[in-house]
This record gives sequence, C-alpha cells and structure tokens, in this order.
Amino acid sequence: MASLQPKLSPRAYAHLGNLPLLSLFDRALTDWTSLLKSVMDRSLAALLIVLLPALFLTTALAVRLDSKGRSCSGSAATASTTHRAL
Repeated sequence: MASLQPKLSPRAYAHLGNLPLLSLFDRALTDWTSLLKSVMDRSLAALLIVLLPALFLTTALAVRLDSKGRSCSGSAATASTTHRAL
C-alpha cells in the first residue's frame, strides 16, 4: 500500500506538531502588477455594485409573487394583532 505522505520537497512544507502546512512565498508587487491589481479590484467592485442589487430585487420579487399575504410588515400590520395585558 502506498504511503499517504505528501510528495513534495521538504522545503515546500513545514510541520506544526503532526500537521503538515504548505509554505507560501509572498512576492512584492511591481509598478505594473500593482496597477493591474488595482484596475482589476475596482472593475470587480463596480461590476458587483451593479449586479448584486439586481439579484436582490429579483429574489425579493420572486418571494413576493410566490408568497401569500403582505410582503411588508411594519408596526401598522402588527398593531392590530397586539393585545394589551391588563
């Protein structure tokens, strides 16, 4: 039966007790990669700002069309069912 040990070089992982951990190497961003990362971050944020409200509205509309009764319950809706204890 084959061993279940990772087949990596000893420098690729470290141990914390009996737990093997992969080592990650950080690289500093250069001018171009920093600019590219900034553009990608801002583009993704703008895309999500546009798409997520549409998804939330679609979900709210689907729930509203599928459920019976009132969709918004505020203090006016609950005031008629509230009983005062004497």
